[in-house]
Amino acid sequence: MNENQQNNNNKKEPCEHCNVSKETIEKLKESANKKPEYISKREQTEKERLSKIRWQKNKKVIYFAAAIILIAGLAFVGAKYIPLKSQSGPKITVYLSPTCGCCREYITYLRSKGFQVEAKETNNMLPIKEKYNIPESAQACHTAVIGDYVLEGHLPVKAIEKLLAEKPEIDGIVLPGMPPGSPGMAGFKGSIFKVYSLKNGVSFEFGEW
Repeated sequence: MNENQQNNNNKKEPCEHCNVSKETIEKLKESANKKPEYISKREQTEKERLSKIRWQKNKKVIYFAAAIILIAGLAFVGAKYIPLKSQSGPKITVYLSPTCGCCREYITYLRSKGFQVEAKETNNMLPIKEKYNIPESAQACHTAVIGDYVLEGHLPVKAIEKLLAEKPEIDGIVLPGMPPGSPGMAGFKGSIFKVYSLKNGVSFEFGEW
């Protein structure tokens, strides 16, 4: 028997513990050595698939959250401002500083109640306060005029309507300062708004809202 024949016989010789040839065992070993690479690719494919699924779910959550925020914002704006009525009501002239944001919000509020508003910007509000004899303690950010009356501050429309309905012999009405939650002002109403009448530079109570 030559050497090649002996080697072939050795390869095909069965294992002493089983009837599997050495050649088959070697093939099984080679196959086993390839398994980690195959498993790694399979795991990578599965990771990519799960990643896509998570991204799809996250997109849905993001779109849903954006929709909720948009709806909440529209609801807030709708609750804060009533749609504009036909502006055929009394004319109000509002004097304000060009940089006063809450003054513009108040003008929007007046227009939403149907008043015709003329905005007049000025870089110096002091002469306006002096012209209408508004004491320092009663002053606010903007001053308005309606007919023969002066309106100082973020007055509720109901106070203005009472003034126009009763026509008292006064110079006007004021809501001193800039109370949070008052018309045109941000924040929440923390207490009753006390509105005062003005007469010759003296203020006295007009009503509460």
